Amino acid sequence: MKEKIVTHASHAKLQYYRHNYCLVTMTGVLGCRWHRYQQSTRDNRKRDFLNFCIVLLAFLYLVVFFMFWLIARNDTYFITVDMFQRVDKYIPWYGLGLGFSSATFACLSVILVLCILHVIHGHQLYIHLVHVIFCVLTLVACVFVSIVIDLQWPHMWPLLYISLKVFGPFLQITAVVLITGLSWLLIRQWFRLMCKTTKGVWMSVFVPGMLLLYLSPLFIKTPIFRPDTPAKPQVVAIGGASDVSPENTMFAFEKAVTLGASKLYSTVQISYDGVPFLMFDDSLLRTTNVDSVFPNGTSNDPAQHTMAELLTLSAGQWFLKDDPWSTSGDLSNSEKLLLEEEKIPTLSSLIHMVATQSSPVQLYLTVRDLPSWHPYREERFKKIMDVLANETALRYSDVRNQAFLFIFMYRFRALNVSTLVMGVKSSWFLSFVWCADADLVGTYHIEQVMSVDSPIIHMNEDGYLAMWVTTDVFSVAAILVMFIVQRVRLYGTNFSPEAISLSTGRVRTSHRSRTMKEKLLREGAIMDSLDDADVSGTGPASMDQGEAGGEPGPAYSTTSSQQTYSLTVLPHPVTLTSTAQGTHGTHQMTASVSDGDVGLAPQMTSVDRYSV
Repeated sequence: MKEKIVTHASHAKLQYYRHNYCLVTMTGVLGCRWHRYQQSTRDNRKRDFLNFCIVLLAFLYLVVFFMFWLIARNDTYFITVDMFQRVDKYIPWYGLGLGFSSATFACLSVILVLCILHVIHGHQLYIHLVHVIFCVLTLVACVFVSIVIDLQWPHMWPLLYISLKVFGPFLQITAVVLITGLSWLLIRQWFRLMCKTTKGVWMSVFVPGMLLLYLSPLFIKTPIFRPDTPAKPQVVAIGGASDVSPENTMFAFEKAVTLGASKLYSTVQISYDGVPFLMFDDSLLRTTNVDSVFPNGTSNDPAQHTMAELLTLSAGQWFLKDDPWSTSGDLSNSEKLLLEEEKIPTLSSLIHMVATQSSPVQLYLTVRDLPSWHPYREERFKKIMDVLANETALRYSDVRNQAFLFIFMYRFRALNVSTLVMGVKSSWFLSFVWCADADLVGTYHIEQVMSVDSPIIHMNEDGYLAMWVTTDVFSVAAILVMFIVQRVRLYGTNFSPEAISLSTGRVRTSHRSRTMKEKLLREGAIMDSLDDADVSGTGPASMDQGEAGGEPGPAYSTTSSQQTYSLTVLPHPVTLTSTAQGTHGTHQMTASVSDGDVGLAPQMTSVDRYSV
């Protein structure tokens, strides 16, 4: 038989316990508070603020880190090749970095959103220790990887700077919209601060920060804002079609010409017997099967071998075996058979292929500096000139006796300097150099670059100016409206210290009342019914009598959306009685209030009220 709890109360509509699963999920995921009685609306502690600062710092750093990996997609070739030379194995390092940053960014975003929801609902910002440790470890890992990147690939930081010139104007608009939306919470928390010094610090940070954000486009100089669209830069295929075929092979060069490339780029080396051949690396391990043909010569310099020895190696098997760019599956069976037999090409074979093309094809060559022990180190340029002299159909414009030899086979524009930008892959980077009037772009991904017909990021400067000013004006107006609404909402139209005091007392009393009720529910006290019998001095008649002049009314009262509170002076001692009836007998609990006690007490508007 279930126990019944009989409570002396006035006539009131019953209120039932309603499960708020969304609220429980919110507090459970963030602070592991899965029971309703564990939820707290008290003020945040210093430890809570410190944990939130750690989460915010980790999130902001990870935003930059995540953006870096998105931008680094343009340099996937350099990252993969450089790491192969260190670990002698093809590993998708870019995919691992992007996957790690994406997963951690998603986790930190969920944690930060839960923190914001806690602030919206007025709950204590309790962040579980596991989340704090995760944020600290994530921050440490990101800082460590950033240091490694700075040591190994310092050229990638300028690429991040260039990306800000492309995406910075749009990131500014996005940041203004997000901070404007969060200003509702920031203003509400600012009004609830009691210390004027703290309020001043908040305001001295928020106002200059927003002004700097509003005016930041003035400091962004980008070529993507221009009224006209310049001509597309000419595309140079580095190593041929290196993304869909093994680089620096005749198959790759012919594939690039088939895809529409009219310019080819490669690096010339000299064999030990004085024959110029094409290869980027200073080792044969990455792009040949030297480990199976010359097991003891995997670390040898390519120029250490004769041309006859180099021709015994396969220059295409590695591409089918390792598939570094995940494109070998697109090749036909006949093409795979050709790659099995592909050899290291000589400079003479490449020039012959270019000279026999129906449409003009231009070559861009660099000469690798040979080791000091090489017999043709001082004659490397002469060896290349001999090859060029034998091809009567070929003309060159300039030869420079330096570490690098550039042979430009095109007509220079009078009194102009032509610009060649190497390593272009991403569409945003192509749009940047396109709008910056670059003449040539070199790429390892000829098919992807050739498919772009116009800059994907290109805008008229007047159009962006209108967008920028409109967004800033809307943001300022919205923040001012939020400020006024929050002030009126919290303090009313008249600002007074009493309003602040009563507001503070109301929040604390509500918290105590709900906490006690949740503890009773957890201990198993289930309320099945309420005794509707009137008790002396508690019914509506006696209440009316008190209002008519029998008992003094409340000295001051205020009303919230949940309960009504009154500041009351009790003229004589009263007793609060609660009786519980069950199978094991009757239990009674009494509490007395002395003469003249003054306090904030909830008027009889909820299920847990008792008659006095």
